Amino acid sequence: MEKRFGVISADGHCRVMHLPFDLWTKRLPRKFQDNGPRVLQKPDGTRQWVVEGRPWSGVGWGGLGWGKVSCYARAGVAEEPEPGIFRAANAKYRCEDMDRDGVDAELVNGPYEQIAAIKDPELRAALVRLGARIAASRRAVVVGLFGGLLLPEAPRAQEDIDKFLGVLPSDHVLGKADAPNVIIDYFSLTCPHCANFHAAVLPQVKREWIDTGRARFVYRNFPSDSIATRASLLAECGGPRFFETIDVLFKSQVEWLTAPKPEEELLKVMERAGLPARDCVSNGRLFDKVVGDVQSGQALGVKFTPTLFINEQKYGNPEGGVLGIDAILRQVGR
Repeated sequence: MEKRFGVISADGHCRVMHLPFDLWTKRLPRKFQDNGPRVLQKPDGTRQWVVEGRPWSGVGWGGLGWGKVSCYARAGVAEEPEPGIFRAANAKYRCEDMDRDGVDAELVNGPYEQIAAIKDPELRAALVRLGARIAASRRAVVVGLFGGLLLPEAPRAQEDIDKFLGVLPSDHVLGKADAPNVIIDYFSLTCPHCANFHAAVLPQVKREWIDTGRARFVYRNFPSDSIATRASLLAECGGPRFFETIDVLFKSQVEWLTAPKPEEELLKVMERAGLPARDCVSNGRLFDKVVGDVQSGQALGVKFTPTLFINEQKYGNPEGGVLGIDAILRQVGR
């Protein structure tokens, strides 16, 4: 039977103050342990989240001085029903609260603003990757906890931005290494415009510019939702067959995207193509690659898909398809 939702909350939150105390201490690589997030108990008995040796957040609304007027106090329920377990970050208690409030589904935003305030970029990135893996391993919707891979944006040095405008060692590239022009396409596998570009535009660009040695073409992941994130993991699983895998996914997009269970249909499509699909969606290395693509896109100001960069200039989705791209390359081409 089709599930029909009534009330859907689109702006739920799970802040640092409510997270499990051992969320990161048990999972962070050893080199981040000293500066990583942890909860300390002060001499007066109050608890404090710290990161990088400095205060990060109080623990619970009480730790922020709002205990008596919090939503939990007003509702007459315990914010911390068990020692160290807060309703907002526990599936059992959160679902009880949703039932009490008459909410059928909820989009939960993680503490990305607080994570973005961490100064060490390596630690910041490690927390994002770890948090998203935890969400995925619990079959949560990554889009809910980490903005559909819309990750915390931190200021980027100009040299980083310049680097992203060129071909990266981790990129999937069509074309000769010495081709003078570079086309970079940020795509989402659930995006119909991206599927149209792949089917109708890219083949002509390939024939006229890539196969003739005049341009290199790069696909970078920029998934717009949780299903697209899973599809990107499957595409990355193709390895040297990446472009073949992308072709399979785009050609069957309507089939798996309109299925009752798109995630399961995706796995079936990939398994028919001979890929170990079920191993791919939990592969941390592949997830890191997708996260890296998204972070590069955010640094370059990507807001929608497809977004094309041609010779270091952003053109979005050029009007006119191949004719538009051809006109741009003839104007700015090398």
